[in-house]
Amino acid sequence: GFSYAGLLALPVMWLMWPEDPGIPGITIAGLAAGLGLLSAAIPYGLDQVVLRMAGPSLFALLQAILPVVAAIIGAIALGQWLTPAEMIGIVLIMAAVALRRN
Repeated sequence: GFSYAGLLALPVMWLMWPEDPGIPGITIAGLAAGLGLLSAAIPYGLDQVVLRMAGPSLFALLQAILPVVAAIIGAIALGQWLTPAEMIGIVLIMAAVALRRN
């Protein structure tokens, strides 16, 4: 997915990047590849830091909350609402993770 983001950002980078980036050997394709790599590596690295700090059980609960955040953003930004079955599914998964934690 992040590789596709890099490819989609390529035209914008092409238009906005100056003629000479001032860094020898850097091309637009290299910048797009770097964007794709960093947009995957940085979140993964932060996840590892949080996992160490919070512990596996709390980290699992935080990961179970991610679909709720995505649903809220989808509802607000895109007007996409979840069906009752999808809402129940998210609640059940969060409850299972929370119960397993104790």
